[in-house]
Amino acid sequence: MFNLSGPNQPIRRISLLRWKPIALLLLPLIAWTCQTRADEPEVPRPEPPKPADSNLLGGNVPSWLQRWSRVNQRGSTLVKSVFRDVIADARNGTVRITSNGKVTALGAIVSPRGFVLTKASEVQGDISCALPDGTRYPAIVVGVREDFDLAMLKISCQNLPTVQWSTEPEPAPGSWLATPGSESIPVAIGVVSASSRKIAPQRGVLGILLTPDELGPRVTHVVPGSGAAIADLRVGDIVVRVNQRTVKEAPELMAQLQHVKPGATVTLDILRANDPLQVIARLSAPGASTEARRTKYQQGLGRELSKRNAGFPAAIQHDSVLSPRDCGGPLVNLDGQVVGLNIASADRVTSYAIPTQKILPLLPQLMSGELAPADSHTRWKTFLSQASQLQNALTKQQQQLQQLQQVVASAESTGRAARASLNKDPDDSSAQSEFEKARQQYKQASTDITKLEAAVAQLRQKLAALPTTGFALASP
Repeated sequence: MFNLSGPNQPIRRISLLRWKPIALLLLPLIAWTCQTRADEPEVPRPEPPKPADSNLLGGNVPSWLQRWSRVNQRGSTLVKSVFRDVIADARNGTVRITSNGKVTALGAIVSPRGFVLTKASEVQGDISCALPDGTRYPAIVVGVREDFDLAMLKISCQNLPTVQWSTEPEPAPGSWLATPGSESIPVAIGVVSASSRKIAPQRGVLGILLTPDELGPRVTHVVPGSGAAIADLRVGDIVVRVNQRTVKEAPELMAQLQHVKPGATVTLDILRANDPLQVIARLSAPGASTEARRTKYQQGLGRELSKRNAGFPAAIQHDSVLSPRDCGGPLVNLDGQVVGLNIASADRVTSYAIPTQKILPLLPQLMSGELAPADSHTRWKTFLSQASQLQNALTKQQQQLQQLQQVVASAESTGRAARASLNKDPDDSSAQSEFEKARQQYKQASTDITKLEAAVAQLRQKLAALPTTGFALASP
């Protein structure tokens, strides 16, 4: 026992046994530290250049602590491997999506019949989905919800494993989350930063600064690389109309543009040195100009961010480090249940996920084909027509196959009866004729069956190659 009191204070005693657990935890660390330092040579060596943040701990961080920090970073393989069992089931329901030959997103299998949910703005052109076993299938878009940036794909595969949606309330801030991919360890792990909330949309940016003028708002600055710069708007130009609507002040012009989305065009009537001109400018995203790209780079510290990373009716904010190609897939809790679909990488510490509670009501309509985009709708109709034709041909050939099988059975029966008659009377000419006729029918029907079975197999293969297989011909 030790006296931890002052000379004039009552004696307060504490047992060494209360410190034993802490000592047991600290002794291995102290021993490892001593061994690490003992292993280092005593001869001074020149230190390699240190990164700019090496002085965060006073510029004298022990090498053993640096090594420990690198190994135990959240994004390290060692740390992510702890979540291997957590994502095991969800990984089986996750696909890797390729657009025009480039990997662009992840997707979640939401139906055994080949429906895959993903991020809409990352998939376009020729789309294919790779299952965890590496098998790749072509896909078409059969539904889009632009407000949530969700797209439903259809692949020609049946009996697929699906993700398991969480039935619990959405995870609270501080809850651990994991993002499964195509590997056995998660793509990223993180914690919930903020509960589900509306994420304000991005507005289209024209890229000009204005000042009042008698004739209308006058341009005082054009942002390099912006839609205004590409449209050749210049300092001194006076904007008099936007999309045929007269504007006399800068707030009026801004009001005309505030609901225009990035990528849309506006027609501007301007005065340049009192000469009327008309230009068409395409509004860019907030991160498209040179100056905005610099800000965006600083926000992501060099990490690529999603093209669309705002404007969602509801999204969970978490701090998993995701790239755009890692969005579109499921986000799971520690029970392996899907609590949302990763929808955007917003900055270096912010990712968004559409919560499960918002996704589930949307699935039936997304799978129905009612929300298919125009270009995809045409392809979808073509695929449906081809599938219907192939299905009809397959049905006819299967009916012919059944008829031939009946012919074979009848020929076998007739042949057995004729053989029985010949066994009794070998000279029975009628029985001989019946037997020969049955033998020829059996031979011809067997040959036709072999050809027809090959044709049926070929039709089934063509039918399976269509992304709509199981979509129009059966319910989800």
